[in-house]
Amino acid sequence: MFLYDWYVVKQFYSDNECDELYDICQTQQSQILKDSPAAGKNVLTSVIEMDRFNSTLDKMFRMIHDVNKNYYGFNLFETRPLGMNYNVYSGSQNEYPYHKDCNVPGTSCDSKLTAILNISKEKYTGGEFVMFFGYDKHMPELDERGTLLIFPSYTYHKVMPVTSGSRITLSTWLQGPNFK
Repeated sequence: MFLYDWYVVKQFYSDNECDELYDICQTQQSQILKDSPAAGKNVLTSVIEMDRFNSTLDKMFRMIHDVNKNYYGFNLFETRPLGMNYNVYSGSQNEYPYHKDCNVPGTSCDSKLTAILNISKEKYTGGEFVMFFGYDKHMPELDERGTLLIFPSYTYHKVMPVTSGSRITLSTWLQGPNFK
């Protein structure tokens, strides 16, 4: 479903596929790649190297490139990112204020598309994903396990505080040559 400036695929991954991704994330956190801390970020984030997933994420990256081709038209690099962020929102680490996923000016490329996949093992309350379009737009679809959300990386977004349970996602960014 394409609305405004995002693309949602409900139940993109089955429960079994989400379990497989979750299990990989539990044991394969990178010792080389680290997440860059962001201002105000209050979430436990680990980086999982892409080679740890083998072909499990192939269909996700095919979908992201298809969505880009059919809707956005960004000039993207064909290679996969080196890693994905494994994000656990629970307890006292339970929110992420408004931010965008763009690169720092002066870098050799730009993050152009962000993709987030919900792999939560249990139901949680709170943790709403919100995008900003001059108004707050809650994305309730992303509360469902197996749902994939794709949107331009320059879009401001946040995660509201999780009040019970654990919200667990994988996030990645596809890059391309600098915007002109």
